[in-house]
This record gives sequence, C-alpha cells and structure tokens, in this order.
Amino acid sequence: MKGYATLEELHKSTFFAQHKETIDSVLNGVWYKEFSNNTYQNTSFFRAAHWNIERGRHIEAIIELFSSDPILSGSDVISLNEVDLGMNRTANRNIAFELAEALRMNVIFVPEFIEFTKGIGKELSLVGENHESLHGNAILSRYPVVSFEVLRLPSCFNSFEFWEKRYGERVALIAEIDIGKRLVLVSTHLEVRKSPECRAKQFQFLLDYLDARKAGMPTLICGDLNTGTFKRGSHFYTAMGLARLLFSDPVQIDMRLRHPQRHEPLFDIAVERGFMFEDFNDDAATCRTELNSLDEAVYLPNFLQEWIYSRLARYQNRLDFRLDFFFGSSLEVVFEAVAPTTIKGLMVDGEEVSDHDPIVCDFRL
Repeated sequence: MKGYATLEELHKSTFFAQHKETIDSVLNGVWYKEFSNNTYQNTSFFRAAHWNIERGRHIEAIIELFSSDPILSGSDVISLNEVDLGMNRTANRNIAFELAEALRMNVIFVPEFIEFTKGIGKELSLVGENHESLHGNAILSRYPVVSFEVLRLPSCFNSFEFWEKRYGERVALIAEIDIGKRLVLVSTHLEVRKSPECRAKQFQFLLDYLDARKAGMPTLICGDLNTGTFKRGSHFYTAMGLARLLFSDPVQIDMRLRHPQRHEPLFDIAVERGFMFEDFNDDAATCRTELNSLDEAVYLPNFLQEWIYSRLARYQNRLDFRLDFFFGSSLEVVFEAVAPTTIKGLMVDGEEVSDHDPIVCDFRL
C-alpha cells in the first residue's frame, strides 16, 4: 500500500480490489481483553483519567504512575490517545494490553491508522521495522465492559498523501461500562492538521451518533481534541499562524491557547447539545509544542526560519496548549474528592513521560 502515491491510485489498483476486505478488517478491528472481574463497589463516585501518552514510548513509567501515583492510581476508567500496537518506535509492543495487564483492568483498543512510516524525527532511523503498524485509542476499565463500538469520524485531512504516510481516519471508541448504572465512555482524538471548523464537524458527527444511539444515558467524552485554535496543513495557514505569533502579545496568545473555547466552535456545539465542560476541566495547559518541531517549518527557507525563530524567542521557543478535555452529560463533578486536575511535571530519566499531561476528575452519575 505504501507504494501508491495517492489514495485515488490505491483505490483504483488491482491490489486494493484483492485485499480491501483484509485491509478493512485490520483497520476496523477491535482488540478487547478482560483482566478484571471487579463489580461496582457502591462508592459515591468514579474517577476518570484521560491521557495522550505519546505512543506509549515510556510505557514502564506510565505503568508505574497508574500503579502508585496518589491520584492516577485511583482511576476507575482510563481513556488513552496515541497508543501504539506493533510499532518499531515502541519495540513492537501492545501498549494498551501491557498497561491493562499490569493494572488488572479490562481493555479495548481500536486503530485510527495503519502506519506506513516508522514515525517522525529520530524514530525514522531506529533499527528494526514495524510489525502490526497500528496506532489508535484505548479504554481501560476496572468494571465490566458491557459493549463497545467504533465510530469513524469525517476526514478533513489526507494523511495517506502526507509525509507521515497513514491509512485510516480519526475515530471515537464508544464503550458502555457497568459501574452500578450504565456509563457511556467515549475516547476520541480529533484532527490536528486542519482547522477549528474541521474539528467542529467531527465533534458534531460524534454527538449526532450519541444522540441517535445513546440518548439519555450518562455520557463522558474524553479526548485530545487538538483545540489549538490555529489553522494548519497548508502554506497559507502557516503564514497566517506565524503572522499571528509575530505580531501578537505573548500574554494574549497564552490566554487564547489555554482557553480555546473562545475560538473553537465545537465547544458551543457541545453546550447546545447538553454536554458540559467548564466544571469538568481546569484551565492548565496540557500539551507543550516546540516551535522548531512544527511540521510547517519544512515549508520555509532556512534564512526565513532563522529570522522567525529569533523573533519568536519571546515565547521561549514553545507554545503551551489546552488540548485535552472531559465533556459530560448527566454527570456532575465530585469536588470533595479529586476536582478537575491536570497532573503536571511527570518525568522519567530527565525526560517528560509524554508531551501531554494527564487530566483527572471524579464524577457521579
């Protein structure tokens, strides 16, 4: 598949005609395993954690944190983004299943993409090759998983023809969990390389599906929603984003990136549909992005990159975004337990465990 330059070329090929069913079965497959038979313990709340774990490259540290951290270790349900299965950069391990087995939690994994490269940056030069080559979302639960399904979201960026070549789409993994009553838990990861309008379209599609299939049920949506407020993915968008950084007050930019609800329409759509978020999240940044690591830098000549980076020194060469959120319907926060919290400063061997921070909150139905 990676030998085809465009999706159209792939879809018209004899290879695709012969292997479409196999490709679809891999991409749409769901990996599920039970490691826990816990039943609801009749407590007054449940603890949810969400974390984009940056492929699971520090899986041992992630296991240790969920085992011993005073807040994370109390998680009853966990939503994960950027989870590898059979990728060379993470030693071809099944990241979600290893974590679930260590924590004795039930686990569901679904791929977003079949990957045709070994990753980005230094990952490309690592010795070895991918095995299953899958990358996606996962849900872990201490309590029984009653059912699960996968919703593929509308595509607004062609990742097959991008330099990080992938086949697939962003997804929402939807599970019903028995915590005494039925909870609908959703783990999703919206598109990064496009626009706020694209993410709003994907989020509305998810809410339409939940309205049709899970109406009235307590629902918690967790995810890296990539609410960066900038448009990305083209030369024009790059120029506009750089102009905004070059000519804006860094304090105003910081406020914008930590409060994306003022610039990303998906938040208004959610509230109109009965999904709350303000009480469920703090306002801390959850992701750090180095300015010289952005994909868009490759569009610019070296001399222009150097001039721009010198001008952006006032940002300390990084931007801090609030990208990760809880959205809930028929839920309330239990403030006397763990109020909405972003857990910051998680390090291993002098490195951040992930480029995202986990978010945690206690809820009652």
